[in-house]
Amino acid sequence: MAAEQYRDADLVQAIRRIWAISNAAVSVASYNKLKSKDDPSSALIIQRLGSWQQACQLAKIPVNQPSRNYQSRHSASEIIALASRYLASTDQPSYKSFSSWLKQQPAAPSAQTCRNVIGSWQQILQQATN
Repeated sequence: MAAEQYRDADLVQAIRRIWAISNAAVSVASYNKLKSKDDPSSALIIQRLGSWQQACQLAKIPVNQPSRNYQSRHSASEIIALASRYLASTDQPSYKSFSSWLKQQPAAPSAQTCRNVIGSWQQILQQATN
């Protein structure tokens, strides 16, 4: 099933199904180990629902405490400034071309880091155009 075809409720249901199988708090690693090929990826769940912890909270299942706190070297304002520069350089923005463009910028974060800090690609676009 293509990523666009999963509703948020489907993502939550997939986590709940894995929780029922494991009968323990579901980590990203345990989800990836127990999920079927038809289940959404953990990356998609995180991207759409904000974080793994938020996804588990939405699924109303126990939440593992993160093993580390993610701290980016890049601030949200730096990322938005980069995204604004990128948008000024293209007529057809896409996440894939943004990722390639970032690789050519000195000391720029990865596109995934940008999503981790800001949220989603759509949120990056929205904030960079405001």
